[in-house]
Amino acid sequence: MGGRYVVAVSLILAILQNLQKNMANAFSSSIGSLVSEQPIAPYQVINRYKGFEERVYESSAWACTEQRGEYRDQDQISVFLGLFAYINGENDKGINMGMSTPVSIYYDNRGSSQLFEACFYVHPSQQNNPPEPTNNNVFIRTRPSMTVYTREFGGFATDQSDWLSEARKLTRLVEAAGKSVQTDVMFWNAYDAPVKFWNRRNEVWLLKMEE
Repeated sequence: MGGRYVVAVSLILAILQNLQKNMANAFSSSIGSLVSEQPIAPYQVINRYKGFEERVYESSAWACTEQRGEYRDQDQISVFLGLFAYINGENDKGINMGMSTPVSIYYDNRGSSQLFEACFYVHPSQQNNPPEPTNNNVFIRTRPSMTVYTREFGGFATDQSDWLSEARKLTRLVEAAGKSVQTDVMFWNAYDAPVKFWNRRNEVWLLKMEE
């Protein structure tokens, strides 16, 4: 119980320090601060190109929350506390699953308002039968299998503009190789805590378009 209390307090403090930042900043700083050296969502690299690679991800379960339009500062606490509560027992099985990586935001800019889904990868031990959330704001999203183009980049991706800047750079590399991607739908992924200063791992996943 003491361990859970420390985690909860640490999370609340981290989020409160970010109340003046947007969703992507909270994602990178607040959530990333508690994930490091955890199980990683599996994938297969099927091609390597100059500066990027092509990966296949199989269908998998993610615990998510959704926000449409501008993400308000006051939403951050409920969003991320809800996800942490889910993996720490606020589910129909009452089990503590532990963290997995990456922590991922699905970004969809196709409609009249932006859609963000902040998601935790469900721990591998629970992938086949994920516990159902008991919080109505948290849901299980089964992401379909997908082929993406991506590359790792370091540093601190602290806001939405950082992720979109990386997406533009990656798009140029992909198009230079004669490939096509969706640019209005993507995934932003963080693997490291902000206390890790070197060899950080961040990734934008761009969905491959069929040729």
